[in-house]
Amino acid sequence: MTTIKLTFLGTGAAIPTLKRGHTTLHIQYLGGSGRSILFDCGEGTQTNLIRAGINFMGIDAIFITHWHADHFIGLYGLLNSMGLEGRQKPVRIFGPHADKIGPKLLEFYKFPYAIEYYDTYRDGLVYNGEEFTIEAAKLKHTIDNVGYRLIEKGRLKLDKKLIKQIGLSGLECKELKENGKVTKNGKKISLKDVSYKVPGKIFVYSGDTVYQKKMEKFAKDADILVHECTCFTKDDLQDKMHSSFEDILKLKGFAKKVYLVHIGRKYQSHEELQKEAAIYKNIFFAKDLEKIEI
Repeated sequence: MTTIKLTFLGTGAAIPTLKRGHTTLHIQYLGGSGRSILFDCGEGTQTNLIRAGINFMGIDAIFITHWHADHFIGLYGLLNSMGLEGRQKPVRIFGPHADKIGPKLLEFYKFPYAIEYYDTYRDGLVYNGEEFTIEAAKLKHTIDNVGYRLIEKGRLKLDKKLIKQIGLSGLECKELKENGKVTKNGKKISLKDVSYKVPGKIFVYSGDTVYQKKMEKFAKDADILVHECTCFTKDDLQDKMHSSFEDILKLKGFAKKVYLVHIGRKYQSHEELQKEAAIYKNIFFAKDLEKIEI
């Protein structure tokens, strides 16, 4: 059974506080060959990776939602540390127009490993791996921003009742999983005959955006939706092209759980924020270094 571990490395907005650093997320996919992925990379990312006990050398890819400094400024230190530690495996950086913006941002740095850039400014598939896919959605902010939707590929699970009826042993079940078929008492049994498909887990991250109705479809059926919540009320937004807690309430029915990040610095008390959210059973204000499993 696969597990997706999500660590909130930072949960604050553009100006960090002692309690909240720049919004940055880490996904550890435990299944198959495993994957270690960053979503955004704000200031202090590598320090909080160390605090969280995450090996930054294992990071496979970095998905940037948009090119505001609080979402990418941590790249410089992180990539430099990887080089100092002798990294040789390429780092893949995904983001809106990353193929053009990325090389310019890092042109004064020479790394002992390759950096590959991939543009994600579109609606649709931007990554297709063995274990999961990642889709992007163009969302409205002051500059080009995308949200990301990680979708684990469905997998086949053996039907225990059928397995028992047929009388397959543990070794025969192993052979069935590995080869897709097995012979029992002279009869060929295929994997599809004694299994059913289990839908994969879904994780969605908004980046910075005003509330848009298209997020309802993008967040639909997500196990976890991580959405920005710069201000608590719409009055506090003042046309900042961000989202408020009032906006998030429109999305709470589309995902199983909603975690709020990119919290403005005026909201210093996490307890007070969570108290306001407590009446909604599936909405939570995330904290720096908080870990959850999907």
